Amino acid sequence: MLVWLNKECGAGEYAWASDKQPGCVDASSFYFKDMEAAQAFMSAFDIRLSYDPEMRLF
Repeated sequence: MLVWLNKECGAGEYAWASDKQPGCVDASSFYFKDMEAAQAFMSAFDIRLSYDPEMRLF
């Protein structure tokens, strides 16, 4: 994924953070400066968005 991100998006155009929480074995958060890069990333790796209506955002 890092190779793809650097090649397709370029350094400084995305951020990747580990998201280890209780009950979550392996998760990451990805942040992109533009929607097109985010959509290309999701397509390239067949990633789906997760949604939890009980999750508190603040």
